[in-house]
Amino acid sequence: AAIVALEDGKTIACIYNYRREPYGMRVKLSADNGKTWTKPYALREDALNWDIGYPRAFLLPDGKVFAAYYYARPDERQQHIATTIWKPSAEQIADAANAATQGKTATK
Repeated sequence: AAIVALEDGKTIACIYNYRREPYGMRVKLSADNGKTWTKPYALREDALNWDIGYPRAFLLPDGKVFAAYYYARPDERQQHIATTIWKPSAEQIADAANAATQGKTATK
């Protein structure tokens, strides 16, 4: 997993590989330094199989998150380094704040 602080200075994102169908990369957010987390959000769900992962992530100057990881897809079966550039939505940031306020981690 990779953890990165977001541009609001309050929220962190944990990007990780999901090794069950549908295989892919997911993210959860926390507004209380990891005490509680949002439900998982899919960044992508098009992996060939469970052999994916080891993400690394950093915040870009425009507030987007750049994540790199190894990956394979049905149409590109050879393992390769893939990337995702993602910006959390206002709804996702609000979900993290709500989880922190309620003191509960979302499960689904």
